[in-house]
Amino acid sequence: MNLQKKVEVLIRESGKMKRWHKVVTALACVVVFCTTYALILPAVTMERETYCGYTEHTHSQSCYSQVLVCDLEEGENHTHTEDCYEQQLTCGMDEHSHVLSCYSNPYADVEEAADWEQTLDDIELTDDLAANVTAIANSQAGYEESEKNYAVMEDGETMKGYTRYGAWYGDAYADWDGMFVSFCLYYAGVPSEDMPLAHDCAEWADVLSDRDLYVSPEGSSSPDGTRENPYGTLEAARDAVRKMDKTGLTGIDVVLLPGTYSLTGTFALSAEDKGSAECRIRYIGEDGATIVGGAALTAADFSKVDFSNVQGDAAYIPESSREKIVMIDLKQFGYMPEDIKQAYEGSYVMNAVKLYLNGEMEKLALTKPYVQILELDFVEGNTRARALYEKMGYKITGRRPSAICLKDGTLLDEYMMQKKIKR
Repeated sequence: MNLQKKVEVLIRESGKMKRWHKVVTALACVVVFCTTYALILPAVTMERETYCGYTEHTHSQSCYSQVLVCDLEEGENHTHTEDCYEQQLTCGMDEHSHVLSCYSNPYADVEEAADWEQTLDDIELTDDLAANVTAIANSQAGYEESEKNYAVMEDGETMKGYTRYGAWYGDAYADWDGMFVSFCLYYAGVPSEDMPLAHDCAEWADVLSDRDLYVSPEGSSSPDGTRENPYGTLEAARDAVRKMDKTGLTGIDVVLLPGTYSLTGTFALSAEDKGSAECRIRYIGEDGATIVGGAALTAADFSKVDFSNVQGDAAYIPESSREKIVMIDLKQFGYMPEDIKQAYEGSYVMNAVKLYLNGEMEKLALTKPYVQILELDFVEGNTRARALYEKMGYKITGRRPSAICLKDGTLLDEYMMQKKIKR
């Protein structure tokens, strides 16, 4: 090979080397850049502002000091040794490592009602509720949940950002799809009776599968169970619930609107009124709803007591007090059912009544010097009454043979007891 060809070969080889040199140099720059970024990334992360209120700190040996815990003073009889000292934490700081929640700014992107309502200023509501909802929804286009203000879920990784819809509903960091719809319904003027507000789809499904029936003391001339046309009595609402088709319903609430519900008899509920596992039935009173049982008594229903033939304990009532005493016959109001009548025909209820009366009379007798003795009686076989009376200081003073005749014809003796008043 002549000299000229050798030179040409060397020139070509030299060009290849230069190109490879440029490639290697470029790759080296990339490696240097990536390595440098990787090294400074932790430092960048560390420089992010935190809002947890803590300084990141891990205890080291310098956080501890040897503290004298010995109660003895050093002197001729004592020299402190290692046992007199204890290693204690003296840095005054809590250990803390920043986690994802530490970087959430609780003040970022927070809004008040005036802020989000300002976005609705240009909307004119009409009678077309559907158009109103659409207009409210369109006005919110472009709004996004906050990336700076968020809550971290239990897994320590999932973040839920703050939204105005959650803040309006009362749960600022929750999933806001359902609350956004409620936001639009509310500001569009949709009545909650037509479309209730809800937190999410599951709550809507539960609310919309419930049925409310309303009752009012005034009632409506053409009741249908709505708030505007409520039933007038609990019985009417109960009967309507019984006839209702409960297919697809998860619950029925009979809601008592404010007012006083006067019951002249027992409000009867049976097994069919308790609902089922698929559809529960509840009676709920709003604030101001009051149920009053029994009959309404007036002064005209009472009369003066005729003391001309009064015997027993009532005879001790002073003359000056008799004009102040009135009586009423509750049987005329239906408050003496057959079972109570039967009880009064025996002796045990009477004994209980007389025990109470005598207990009260004893208090009165202590204030009246002319009352010296109290008396009562019990029927044969009533050993509990006898024991109680004797414990109260009464003693048997007499017996009336066959004084009590039970409905089955059994005759029982009646025993009299007396007690001297001690002052």
